[in-house]
Amino acid sequence: MAIMMGAISSVILHSINADPLKFKESTFFVFILPPIIFAAGYNLKKKNFVSNFGYIALFGVLGTIISFIVLSSMIMFWNDVLHSDFSAMRLSSKECLLLASVLCATDTVAALTIVKEKNYPILNSILFGEGVVNDAVSILLFRAVEKLILADQENIIDSSKNQDQGGNQLLNLSELSFMLMNFGVLALSSIIIGVCFGLANAYIYKKLTDLEKNHVREIFLLLLFAYISYILSELIGFSGVITLFSCAFTMAYYSFQNLSSQSKIGSVLAIETIGHAAEAFVFTYLGLCVYGMEQEKFSYSFFFAVLISCIIARAIGVFLPALLVGICKGFKTKISIKQLIIIWFSGSIRGAIAFALSLQINPSLAPNFSLLVSSTLIVVLFTTLLFGGLMPVFSKMIGLKKERQLSFLTSSLTDNETQSRNLEEKGMVQEMWEKLDYNYLQPIFLKEQMPYHSLGQQDSSNGLMEGEDEETKEQSEDLSRSFSNKADQKSGSPPSQAKRGRKASSGLTRQKEIEMKSIIFN
Repeated sequence: MAIMMGAISSVILHSINADPLKFKESTFFVFILPPIIFAAGYNLKKKNFVSNFGYIALFGVLGTIISFIVLSSMIMFWNDVLHSDFSAMRLSSKECLLLASVLCATDTVAALTIVKEKNYPILNSILFGEGVVNDAVSILLFRAVEKLILADQENIIDSSKNQDQGGNQLLNLSELSFMLMNFGVLALSSIIIGVCFGLANAYIYKKLTDLEKNHVREIFLLLLFAYISYILSELIGFSGVITLFSCAFTMAYYSFQNLSSQSKIGSVLAIETIGHAAEAFVFTYLGLCVYGMEQEKFSYSFFFAVLISCIIARAIGVFLPALLVGICKGFKTKISIKQLIIIWFSGSIRGAIAFALSLQINPSLAPNFSLLVSSTLIVVLFTTLLFGGLMPVFSKMIGLKKERQLSFLTSSLTDNETQSRNLEEKGMVQEMWEKLDYNYLQPIFLKEQMPYHSLGQQDSSNGLMEGEDEETKEQSEDLSRSFSNKADQKSGSPPSQAKRGRKASSGLTRQKEIEMKSIIFN
């Protein structure tokens, strides 16, 4: 909708011969992108994110890197086929790498509107988490390629083997090592900065108890620390996106627990609203750029070649890691081939991050800057409108089944059964983290310690923004009733006790809902 509104505005501007609207790429990265990333990290469902982090890292990190390698190779191939050595549109090998790093950034927003959390909890968390991690990795790849080009120009690394006249060859060993080293340093340093700012913010809330009296200052301090962490990371030369996401994730776990009840709800609503507004602005601007395309250098044949390459690279980046995991049997949670197809199709869409990265390309590093920007813009518009519009039809066509019955059955387990099941599903790393968190971090940064094994149980959104329809509630009650009756029959416990337990838990749930509503509206 936002893109269409922008496109209509673009046509109107063109009809009155007005100058095309343009804003600096620094404006996007300083003012527009931070709210989007912070909202994604702060309102993240931590329980699902942690439980499915293996798949999120698999597709978001390894899958993105594989896509980058495949996409850069295919772009170089099509560049050789379509553009002669003397063509003005022929790209250098470094420009091909820049374009590939830009187009690695996917956009899963369209898929998330169809794959609802209450119906597809696992797939939803994988899509959401992979989308955020993919953005961060794509930006890191873009920065690494930029540093590679700068180092090449300053003769820091030996790239003489790739300096054939207009030749498009893959990276040599020294260039590849340089990129990987920069990638690792940027990622680790950015995460450390974000976590430190998040913990510092939580510690301030713990010590300055008077902040609870002023809810505006509470929320403002939250936003201030997050924004400073982002700006500082960018100024140093690290990834502000990874820093901000790490900071938001840390704040949602520690700072959120130290806020007053009103500020908890206010922070969720405010951050969610600002994030949606920033996202809408970006897509509106994409539509406005349609008019400005007339002034850019563009090749239709190269566009279609790049589009096909993006789809193929995404497929390899999804199915190859999934195949490796399936062969090695690395994850306990299994995802079906239909879910993999949805992950592939949703990741074929390119969005605001890709376009913003293309605007950030330094023309001095890429003589064909206009071709890179125009190609990226058309790929973004085409995939967003076509693939995003076909998402509902595509999900029905492949027959994607809902996961919610599994979540209902799990919710009907007793506390002891649920705890034992969670312990079985946890890995050694998560268990070690929870011990460190409970024994050392929580006493320092929280006003009141949370129960042990609480990682992911206290989401910042806290279910405030979600609701279930009557059909979902009835199905949940029926499934829970049938499952608990079977459990009572096996254990020999009288049904009356189970009923009393359900009534008591439902009464507590209802009481919490009343308290939350009174906080919101009073």
